[in-house]
Amino acid sequence: MNKLWTTWLGFWSHTETGFSIAMVRISMGLTLFYTCASPYLSGVWEAIWVDQQFGGIRPYRRVPWFLELLGGATPQAVEWLLWIGIGSAIALIIGLFGRFSAFTGMLVMNTIAWHNPLATGGHDDLIANALWLLVFVPNDITLSVSSKINTGSWTSSTPISSVVRRLLLAQLIIMYTSTGWQKVSTHWVPFGELDALWYILQQPTWAWRDHTFLATWYPLTQFGTVGTWFFEVCAPLLWVGMLWEGTNRKQWYAPKWGIQLVQRIPPRVVFACIGIPMHFGILLTMDVGPFSYAALSYYWTLYRTDTLGFSNPTTA
Repeated sequence: MNKLWTTWLGFWSHTETGFSIAMVRISMGLTLFYTCASPYLSGVWEAIWVDQQFGGIRPYRRVPWFLELLGGATPQAVEWLLWIGIGSAIALIIGLFGRFSAFTGMLVMNTIAWHNPLATGGHDDLIANALWLLVFVPNDITLSVSSKINTGSWTSSTPISSVVRRLLLAQLIIMYTSTGWQKVSTHWVPFGELDALWYILQQPTWAWRDHTFLATWYPLTQFGTVGTWFFEVCAPLLWVGMLWEGTNRKQWYAPKWGIQLVQRIPPRVVFACIGIPMHFGILLTMDVGPFSYAALSYYWTLYRTDTLGFSNPTTA
C-alpha cells in the first residue's frame, strides 16, 4: 500500500515546460472570443440575454450574481458582460494576466450558461471548466507577452506542475465517456439501427446544409455512428495506455502484452488520429456552436512537453 501511495504521489508531483498549457490557453482564448464575439456581432445577444422589458425574448425574474453586479439583464449590462469576455479572451490569446484573465473568462462563461438555459449547451461548461483549471497554473509562463516582459523572450522553459494538464486531460476523457454512455440507445449502439448520425444530418437545427445526398452513402453514416460511440465509451483506455507506456510500468501493474501493444501502437497517437478528424467532420457538417473548438483545445494536453516540440514522455 505504501508503494502504491508513493507511486501515486510521484505521479502528481512531476513538472514540465508550460508549452501544452500555453497552447490550451491560446486555444481556449480563441474559443472564448468566438463564444462572446459571435452573438455580439450577429446581434442576437439582445434577444437571448436581455430581459423582455428591454427588448429581449423572455423575462428574467432572477439573474446570475455577476450579471446582477453589472446591472441586471439590461442591454448595457449584457453588453458589458460580453466585452469583459472578449477582453479576457484577447488577454488569454496574447498571454497577459494569465490567471486573472482565465478567472474572469470563467465568470463570463458561467454567467452565460446559468442565465438562459435555453441558449446554452455542454460546451459552455467545457470552456468554463478549462478556464477554471487554468487559474491554478501560470498559464502565461511561455508563448506570451508576460514571458516577453519578464524574461525578454516570448518563450520560457521554466518548469510548471503537470497536475493541471493531467486534470484537463481527465476532463476530456470524462466528457467523451459520459457522452458515450448517454448515447446507449438503439440509434447508436452495435446491433441497433445505427441511424443517429443520419438523422442528425437531416435536422436543420444541427446541419449546416442539406445532406439528403447521403442516402446513397447510408452505410457510411452507420459506420460513423458506431465508430463515434466506440471512440467515446472507450476513451478511458487512453489513460490506461498512457500509464502503461511510462517508465513506472511495474507500479501500474502493466501486463507484458499491454506494454508491447502501446509500444507498437501509441495510444495518444491513435486517440488524436480518431478524435481530431471527427471534430473537423463535425465542424464541416454540423452547427454545434463552439463545442468542437473547445474539445480540440483540450487535445494539447495529450503530451507532456519538455521542449517546444512534442517529447516522448516518461509518464502521462
